[in-house]
Amino acid sequence: MNEFLYKLNKFQWENYIYDKHHDLNIICNEIYDYLDKKKNLATLSKSELRRLVENDPSTVIIRNKIDYSYNDNFKEDIKIDVFSLMDARNKVSREFYFKGYVDLVMYCENLDFQKLKCLIDEYIEKNLSSVKRLTDKYYLTWENWFFNLKNIESIDLKDIEVDFLIDSFLRKFGFEEVLGKITIVYHKDMGYCTKISQDDIRICIREPNSIFDLRTLFHELGHGILYYYVSKEKDEEFFNITGCFDEFSAVLMENLAMNIMFSGDLSEKMKDIINLEYMRTALSASFEFDLWNSKIDPEELYIKHYSKLGLQMNNKNPWYKDSFRSLDSMYIHNYTLGQIIAEKLIKSMCKKYNEDNIKIGKYIKELFKENLNIIEFYEKNLKIL
Repeated sequence: MNEFLYKLNKFQWENYIYDKHHDLNIICNEIYDYLDKKKNLATLSKSELRRLVENDPSTVIIRNKIDYSYNDNFKEDIKIDVFSLMDARNKVSREFYFKGYVDLVMYCENLDFQKLKCLIDEYIEKNLSSVKRLTDKYYLTWENWFFNLKNIESIDLKDIEVDFLIDSFLRKFGFEEVLGKITIVYHKDMGYCTKISQDDIRICIREPNSIFDLRTLFHELGHGILYYYVSKEKDEEFFNITGCFDEFSAVLMENLAMNIMFSGDLSEKMKDIINLEYMRTALSASFEFDLWNSKIDPEELYIKHYSKLGLQMNNKNPWYKDSFRSLDSMYIHNYTLGQIIAEKLIKSMCKKYNEDNIKIGKYIKELFKENLNIIEFYEKNLKIL
């Protein structure tokens, strides 16, 4: 099975980065055929169940069509496809006796929907006022959101040697063994990390020229560090990583970098970007929860949730194009959930280990091997902080 999954990752990497045109439907059908032989809850692991649903012929054709549209700058109107994908995922999930796709995802990710929704709602309530002030500070509108964030404080690369920065960060926490396993490509305007073979982890990001880019660099590096340590002893464990644990690891590393590697105005602005981004993903998650569980018109829901930022919503169309919505709409919450837990964990680790970075790094290595149920981890260890 690992061979199929690595092949899919490799083909997807080459499609994104090198503009290849591998037909992902072929390898997805191979994955489905392999898993379909089990096809009952008693013999499928949670990660296998999720893959079976995602690679079901009724699902995968639509999903890959949308994926190609993403890679082709939305030359097609994908709104109908997004609805069709939601319907297909719900239908396949019900065949496994789940109420629908959301219910299946919560099961596979070890998440409790009500607890997750409560955490997201609390995050929005707690941080919305300060984030609205930041939208004014950086002259953000909904139309210029990504452009403005990516261009906060241009950085002269002569002043920041990126390779040295990465090397220094990894050594501070005792992660230097990861260096030889990760290849970073500065190519497209994207943040993307994957693993295409046992010893080949790859990252693609835009060449860093702003604070946003540096934050993206450490976010993707966080994925790479997790992929190394979670599967250092058993390679198949890489394929069992839940989305919530995956994003938690990445958000944890970007916050550690912000605290340890940067200072002054640069650190402050990176914190602003983090706060703005994870409020956006929180509102996206809240929108998704309502969209999947109500009959309300998507455009109305879109305005209801995002207008909380105090921004004028002139264009309703991005509801079906924004973020991961079209490909994996039950993923966006993982970013904000990761931020909630990362902030608390950093506070706990600094107190426990007296800001000894090597001890913190050793603790993180052990944590990354566990593929935690992160809400359970939060409730048992971090909630009172």
